[in-house]
Amino acid sequence: MKNDLYKSMCAAFAVLFVSMAQQGMAQDTYNIKIAGVSVTSENCNNLSVIKGVTGKAKYDNDSKTLTLDGATIHATSTHGIENRVDGLIIRVSNESSIVSDKQTSIWNMDKEIRISGDGKLTLTGSSTASDDKYNKAVFNQGTITISNCSVEASGGSNGFYGGYWIFDNCNVRVKGGSNSNSTHKGSIAWVWDKEPTFTDCAITSPTGTYWEEVEEYEYPYFYLYGANRDVVTDWVVITKGSTGIKSVATNSKTKKYGIYTLDGSRVNNKIENLPAGMYIVNGQKILKK
Repeated sequence: MKNDLYKSMCAAFAVLFVSMAQQGMAQDTYNIKIAGVSVTSENCNNLSVIKGVTGKAKYDNDSKTLTLDGATIHATSTHGIENRVDGLIIRVSNESSIVSDKQTSIWNMDKEIRISGDGKLTLTGSSTASDDKYNKAVFNQGTITISNCSVEASGGSNGFYGGYWIFDNCNVRVKGGSNSNSTHKGSIAWVWDKEPTFTDCAITSPTGTYWEEVEEYEYPYFYLYGANRDVVTDWVVITKGSTGIKSVATNSKTKKYGIYTLDGSRVNNKIENLPAGMYIVNGQKILKK
């Protein structure tokens, strides 16, 4: 009897020991997926163990920093990055890229992302997805800041789509898709509530762009339009150190106030009497419809 009790106690302790050991070895799963695979405490220090990831890529959960150093993330059927980390930092060194064949390069789920670093990040979203919401370089449902970094982004329907955008001293090239049938197509489109914020940088190409506010579902959204009064779907260039509106050059002394064409010629007429087009009125770009 005592022998049976002893055996039972030993078995119970063995089960408890194994259970505790397994718990101690259990991996933490973080709120970010790379090429469809969850980042964990086991793979975070070397994300190249994930299929589709090459080069140096790692994630530090304490600082919420994803480091891409000459890395490529290539997803064939999922988002390149699916983010649910609030305050994620993507730090870019050297030439790095995030590509998705069938979905977006970055899908940001109502969180904040900051892209920074001394490298260049190329973002390529799908152009062949059957569901057009995936034909985007970046689908943003939160806030994305691009700071002191170079980024190039393109997608079949949109480059940058949705959410809030902050551009801080950065160089950016972004392109949508002119062949898309989406009513939301555009290089920078469906931006929430307000125009993107630009600090120490500005849109320098194409010239004559402006932000058009469109109300959908009783909320305001902003699309980047060109001088031809169509949504811009070609390459948009944001250049660091630019103001976007060049100093007005005239043969006579430049005046602080007045109406000028985009090529710097002063217009001696009232804005309401001018033909439709873009003008600089008292230092501000104005679209006359």
